[in-house]
Amino acid sequence: MMKNLIKFSALILGVGLSMTALAADPLVGTQWVTYDKGQPKSIIKITETNHKLSGTIVKLLDPRATGKTVCEICQGKFHNKPLTGATVFTGLTAIGNGRYEGGDITDPETGKTYSMSATLNGTSLDVRGYIGVTVLGRTQTWQKK
Repeated sequence: MMKNLIKFSALILGVGLSMTALAADPLVGTQWVTYDKGQPKSIIKITETNHKLSGTIVKLLDPRATGKTVCEICQGKFHNKPLTGATVFTGLTAIGNGRYEGGDITDPETGKTYSMSATLNGTSLDVRGYIGVTVLGRTQTWQKK
């Protein structure tokens, strides 16, 4: 009788852990239209590695608007690289209730990297880039594609 109880408990625990593993972050695999000053700029796809989210540009919506398809002024790994395919944010971690922190985001137009946080609001994602503290930054609202 005790063996059966232990086996049943182990089975329930295993099912619970499997269900937790299936509960993927709602941002993983989604695509977002980025906006700057009200204009659509690009489409970003969000992926996950080791519970950290990153975002890669999959399409520039109007490269003629900035005249840039390559990041000429970027520093480091983005310098003179195509913007399409560039990973522009990394390290974002879910902290609960649709909130994310701990990421770094690079502005492809300036090449500057900022700390990043984000908040999921249904079909919009408020992305905040900042230096030091979140008060010293700005927020863009991205729309789910």
